[in-house]
Amino acid sequence: MRTKKLILLIVVAVGALAHRSDGQQSRPLNEQLKLAAAMPRGAMLYLQANDLAGLMKSWLASPVRAQFYDSDSFAAFQKSRVYLKLQDRKKDFESAIG
Repeated sequence: MRTKKLILLIVVAVGALAHRSDGQQSRPLNEQLKLAAAMPRGAMLYLQANDLAGLMKSWLASPVRAQFYDSDSFAAFQKSRVYLKLQDRKKDFESAIG
């Protein structure tokens, strides 16, 4: 019985995430990714969001955030070359901003 409730909850959550509540039709993919053309070729990460501030507030308030930073996975990630490169880029960006 508990498994069925969990499956139902997952189905509802996926359906809610897939549903566009604003009633607007989705734009063509090339229009959605217009800003991606301004990014350098071979970029490791490209992020485009309608409400980045809202997403960041949700992440900062999330209990999952604390669990992630305390996890063994994050500790291993901090030792990776990708993490170290991101930290260097962050320092460059911060020094450029002032």
